[in-house]
Amino acid sequence: MRRIIQLDVASKHPSEAGKIQLLLTNFHLQATIDINDIVALLKKCSAFHLEGLQEILYDPLREMQQPLLQARRYVPAHLKGQYLLHLHAIVIYPFENRQEVLHTIAHELGHYVFLHKLDSTLRKAWVTELYPDSEKISNYARTNAAEDFAESYAYFLLRPAELKRLAAKYAFMQQSVFRKPDTTHSCSLHITA
Repeated sequence: MRRIIQLDVASKHPSEAGKIQLLLTNFHLQATIDINDIVALLKKCSAFHLEGLQEILYDPLREMQQPLLQARRYVPAHLKGQYLLHLHAIVIYPFENRQEVLHTIAHELGHYVFLHKLDSTLRKAWVTELYPDSEKISNYARTNAAEDFAESYAYFLLRPAELKRLAAKYAFMQQSVFRKPDTTHSCSLHITA
């Protein structure tokens, strides 16, 4: 089943007003998290961050990994989700609990924002100034600059008090990533079969 979330974007600038639609697919196949919890998470994001994202898909059978496996690419067994660049979609794999799925969605949304919403100056600043030789918010953030950004993005949304102890990264998120003062949005859930 697909559920469409429609965000009505209000802005001080008429050219920025409009609607964003995002599909939430297959979450009815699990009982761990209510769809409204996902909607609440998305409401914390800037509408700008969600523009262009097509779908958040729950894939309990890991079917979206099959093309990678067939291409003989390494797919870690612990992978909880991924952002699929060619589909502009986030895929969520089986999860243990509510917090894990919310963190995974926020983390993968961080990848989307890093690749599509940050300009090259901000990406370069993260990669060359904030990532090297800095404290990381999690062990997974140590993997590379993109994972560090995605983890920091997720912590900013879900556990901001923890990210605040990394003052430079928190300030970057607050001042450069989430700074969009002229645009607000409201989110309502429209269910389609």
